[in-house]
Amino acid sequence: MLAIVNSVVLVGLEGQSVRVEVDISNGLPVCENVGQIVQMKSLKNR
Repeated sequence: MLAIVNSVVLVGLEGQSVRVEVDISNGLPVCENVGQIVQMKSLKNR
């Protein structure tokens, strides 16, 4: 089964659109992240 959801993520005061695709099938569990992953600079200061 494939599900696609369009959502918004906040980056500072601006929003960016995000497309999330989820596929559920038989087999071994797998989690894949595809796309740009942005590091949060505020976490480095903690």
